[in-house]
Amino acid sequence: MLASPLPIPWKDVNHHGLHGVVELYSSDFREKKMEEIYVRDVIAIVNNKVQNSSSNGKILREVNQLLLHGVRINKNYPLKNIIPELTGSAPRLVATAQVRVKGRHATAMTVFVITLSGKTITINCLSTDTVNYVKMKIEDKESIAPEVQRLVYAGKLLNDQVMLSSYNIKGGNTLHLSLRIRGGSIGHSPVFRTFVDVSNNSLITAREFSPDAPKWRLVSKGLNIEGLCRNRECLAYREMVIHCKKFVPFNLMRDDDIECPICHCEVRPVTCGFYGCAWRFEGVTGSVNLSISSQWNDASGHVYHWFDPDKVNGSVEWASLLILTKPRQEMKAAQLCLTVPTTFKSSDTCTICWSSFSSPTKCLTPHCGHTFHRECSKEWAKWCKHRKTQPSCPICRKTN
Repeated sequence: MLASPLPIPWKDVNHHGLHGVVELYSSDFREKKMEEIYVRDVIAIVNNKVQNSSSNGKILREVNQLLLHGVRINKNYPLKNIIPELTGSAPRLVATAQVRVKGRHATAMTVFVITLSGKTITINCLSTDTVNYVKMKIEDKESIAPEVQRLVYAGKLLNDQVMLSSYNIKGGNTLHLSLRIRGGSIGHSPVFRTFVDVSNNSLITAREFSPDAPKWRLVSKGLNIEGLCRNRECLAYREMVIHCKKFVPFNLMRDDDIECPICHCEVRPVTCGFYGCAWRFEGVTGSVNLSISSQWNDASGHVYHWFDPDKVNGSVEWASLLILTKPRQEMKAAQLCLTVPTTFKSSDTCTICWSSFSSPTKCLTPHCGHTFHRECSKEWAKWCKHRKTQPSCPICRKTN
């Protein structure tokens, strides 16, 4: 079972930043063995704790999903597959809650949903519930992930964050369900991505730099992602090109911005390399459904530390993979304090709550250079204080 309390940060699905952190104890699982615990059990426990601490008569928060490094996990996925054996890592799990507004403007009703097979299912909801809430209830009945659902009413595609009443949907109305193909969930009909096996350090080759390297082979300090350019019009066509991530976390399942530096066309990630940084990873392998992670590794010297994907067993399937980097001089935990923020876009993602920044004034950057929502940093620091540990950057705090 859990050797120590498991912190689960949580947030409202329609808002930026954390609302709080709840702790899970072995006693919460009523003496179940680890092999008998599933994500649905975690969601139920977190839901009870969140409702007891935050809900009132008019607003009810219902926890409906769990994210691993920002990737949604199927409710029937075994918990043991996402709880690493190593300790001291960042808050990898985040729960999201759907806000349900009660009151005189909220009408209880039943709507019908026609599935692709022609079957009709009933959903009990409130007029103030969002479309996303209906999708969650469809998942409970049909085991279809919300992110691949498309709901249509009166010929109009429904937006996840909009209330049913805004579409004039009333009790007895019928919605039509269709599906879209989209990656990024764990534990459904397996959605895996092939990438180099970063858990195997024997694949690392120290490559010397060349003054004659082409423009598509330039590296930066930190993390560099490599892939094959498939644009026939590009000078780097059929060449392995390098996308410089620098010190930005890389999520294999979510990051779709890897591109050729010459033509800027999308490139499928194949392998990676490191230069002048410390790095670590956390992930779930698709082959054995095992959660694994590493200590901080030191990519030192004036060489490029490159993972060779062409060696025997050089590449594996991942259900989830997050790679983190930091400057080599930042080997100790960085206290959370306000510094000059690094350059980032409002669409960039906070790696605590996995929602976009939206506004620079709502962000905080520690000495290490990683940037988070102020509220996320505040809630995480509060939990660290409760555990009598030093408030530190949740991404690069020291690992014992």
